[in-house]
Amino acid sequence: MLGGICYVGSAAYIHKHYGFLKIVYKNEKYPEEETVVPIDDVWLLIIDNSRISITVEALRAVLNNKGVVLLCDDKHLPHGLMYALNGYYHTTYVIRYQAQMHQKTKERIWKDIIKQKVLNQIMCLEIFNKPTARLKRLLKEKLSAQELEARAAKLYWQLLMHDMFPQFKRDPDGPFPNSLLNYTYAIVRAFITRSIVSAGLCPQLSIHHHRKDNPFVLADDLIEPFRPVVDLISLQTIKDLSLEELTKQAKKEVFKKLYSPVLINNHLAPIPQAIQLCVSSFAQLVTHKRKSLSLPEIPLKIFTES
Repeated sequence: MLGGICYVGSAAYIHKHYGFLKIVYKNEKYPEEETVVPIDDVWLLIIDNSRISITVEALRAVLNNKGVVLLCDDKHLPHGLMYALNGYYHTTYVIRYQAQMHQKTKERIWKDIIKQKVLNQIMCLEIFNKPTARLKRLLKEKLSAQELEARAAKLYWQLLMHDMFPQFKRDPDGPFPNSLLNYTYAIVRAFITRSIVSAGLCPQLSIHHHRKDNPFVLADDLIEPFRPVVDLISLQTIKDLSLEELTKQAKKEVFKKLYSPVLINNHLAPIPQAIQLCVSSFAQLVTHKRKSLSLPEIPLKIFTES
């Protein structure tokens, strides 16, 4: 257990015991090893072994506490997400406003999101001492959000990965380090989904993304400015551990780094708290209580010193 993340990666039986999750591990070395975790502390429960069994009561307890359950496949990559359908008392009120959001407002928000994503890509490159002039020039050009995102992404991945992974191509099904990026994106996406539901928003009503088979389109909108933060964390983990594949040690290190601070509203906040602030600001924007979104910035000095 680290922060709000409870990771179970070995064969185990999970059940609710009063206000706790009791995890009883099944292995030959320690046949009845147990871990007890307060349910109130669980933001994200990751189930990463096909020999884990969990009671419905335990699942309900995590969801009732506004937690999210992430299931991994046999390759130890995120496969499914479970969250409570009911948010706070004001869910219907917020969703009504969300459904009526004007298209021009969505386009303005999306442009702000992509601009901040590119600014964070620039900061990520600077931390790894990569050239940034071409990305900075893109920000000065009169481009649509879609054009800016596409052109920046092509440059960004080439500059960021060329030295460490000369053949790298960003592909969800591609070889390492794609698997580490996918894993870390999925954890951040789960945090965002939890915050969306808790804020009374509907995860299926998006700003920009609109795939019919994706029930988390709003999370995919709001994750964009956090993606360069994930890239930074992932590359730092690869360097720190000299990784060549996704390992349990890498996952543990990622969990720790996910509590690194970012700048939001001119204050430093751990990434999960920054996610809450970002999502909360969107709910306030939707209900006409504010005009702009709170977005994360990578603090150059802190990440350079870490």
